[in-house]
Amino acid sequence: MEKAIVRPAVPAESDTVAAIARKSRSHFLPFLPVLHTLDGDRAFYRNKVFPTCEVWVAE
Repeated sequence: MEKAIVRPAVPAESDTVAAIARKSRSHFLPFLPVLHTLDGDRAFYRNKVFPTCEVWVAE
């Protein structure tokens, strides 16, 4: 079995990270209402999360 590599995400991955976060939230918290569009989530991750937070990904 291969080990996962954990590394800092790069800004170009913000759309993918937003999509994964959205999918994960809907799977694990299905009782919460969907308040934003996927495009809105992408913009939030691109403009707020990535510039102000450390974002890490596993591959």
